[in-house]
Amino acid sequence: KLKNSLYLYLIIIDKGVIYMSTIQKTFKTSKTANEMKQMAEKIIKDVPIISSVVDKMEWQGNKLCISAKIGEGYLEVLDFAVKVDINLNFMGSMAKGQIESMLDQQFFKLEDKNKQ
Repeated sequence: KLKNSLYLYLIIIDKGVIYMSTIQKTFKTSKTANEMKQMAEKIIKDVPIISSVVDKMEWQGNKLCISAKIGEGYLEVLDFAVKVDINLNFMGSMAKGQIESMLDQQFFKLEDKNKQ
């Protein structure tokens, strides 16, 4: 008997673009929104898997909006937290685990520095 495999992807259609999956995370920080605003852009630039594919980054209030070859989304800086919401296209969804891991490392590294 042959078994059929079914892969279920979360598909979001936005402005004619199909997004295969999303990354939604909230990181706690010890910094205010203004302090984190200065660090958020640096964090994106320090994550090679993201920085190498970023087409555009711009601040809209407390949101660092990102448009990239792997998808689009934002980092929202709040007092003592950063929210990440990224819609990944097909190529980005293949690298989702790596992207999440790199973001985790960067934010945990940031927190470790703050505790010292």
